[in-house]
Amino acid sequence: MSETFSILVIDPGRAKCGFAVLGNDTSVLEKGIVETNQVGVLIERISKNYPTLGSIILGEGTNSKMIEKEIKKQIKEAKIRYEEEKNSTLEARKLYFIDNPPSGIWKYIPLGLQHPPVPIDDYAAIVIGMRYLARVSKEQ
Repeated sequence: MSETFSILVIDPGRAKCGFAVLGNDTSVLEKGIVETNQVGVLIERISKNYPTLGSIILGEGTNSKMIEKEIKKQIKEAKIRYEEEKNSTLEARKLYFIDNPPSGIWKYIPLGLQHPPVPIDDYAAIVIGMRYLARVSKEQ
C-alpha cells in the first residue's frame, strides 16, 4: 500500500497567488487565491493543517523565486519543486467550466468564447499540481 501524502501547489503571481492542496491520488483537498504578500501566512496554515505535506510545487513563472524565499522562511527544510506553467491558464479555464458550467443563455455560447467571471489562479495551481503528479508517477 502506498503512503498517503499531500502536496501544496502555488501558481505565483505579482499581486496574487493561486494555491491548491492535492492528495497523491490527485484529489483536491483545498484551493484558493491569496494576495502574494500573504503567502507566508498561507504556508504556516497549510503546514499545520496538513501534517502529511510532502513537496511544495511552484509554477516556474512570475515571482517564483520570491515565493521560494518566503516558503524557506516558514519551513527551512521544505522540499520545493518546480513545474512548467505553459498553457496552465487555458487548462484552468476548462477545469473552471467543468466545476461551474454555464447556465441560461450562456450554455449555448461555445466555451472558447467565454471567460470565467472570477480569477482562476486556484485552478491554474490545480493544473500545475496534476502535471507534477503525472510526471512523478511516470518516473516511478
